[in-house]
Amino acid sequence: MSTFGEESKTTWVKLISQEGESFSVPIEVAKMSALVGTMLGEDNEEEEKEIPLPNVKAPILAKVIEFCKQHAKDPMTPFEKVLWIILNALFLFF
Repeated sequence: MSTFGEESKTTWVKLISQEGESFSVPIEVAKMSALVGTMLGEDNEEEEKEIPLPNVKAPILAKVIEFCKQHAKDPMTPFEKVLWIILNALFLFF
């Protein structure tokens, strides 16, 4: 299982890949994905939620999480934002 940063009062989300591998990430990082953000809705409960992603393989999910973590710390340029929107659209349909 992968985690991000130190455990604190941050709400965490557990993303489950196609193979059943779980990745715990802060809710702010998870919501950078349009798909996950939609699945979470506006709920900001204290308990950790599990989001199954049956069409996403673990290595791909790990790369997406790595990207989101990086850009949660270091905001994207306008060009990167456009690319992220395109990638999110592809992620929703495949």
